[in-house]
Amino acid sequence: MGTVLLTVNEIERLFGCFMQTINNNLRTIFKSNIYRETDVCYSHKYYSLFREMEWEVAFYNLEIIIALAYPN
Repeated sequence: MGTVLLTVNEIERLFGCFMQTINNNLRTIFKSNIYRETDVCYSHKYYSLFREMEWEVAFYNLEIIIALAYPN
C-alpha cells in the first residue's frame, strides 16, 4: 500500500498559502520533535547531463501533510 508524496510547491497549491508559511510550519513541527524529518520526508536527487547540474527535491508524506492541515 502506497502513500501520498508531495513537494513543498504542491503542498502550497493544495492549501492555497505561501511557500514560506509551509516551510515555517515544517520547521516548527521538526523542532518540537512531533515528527522526525527522516520519517516523513523522502529526498531525491536529480541530475542534468546537459547543464552539468544537480538538485535535490524533498517529498513529504501524507502524515506530515495532515499535521500541516490541522495545527495545534
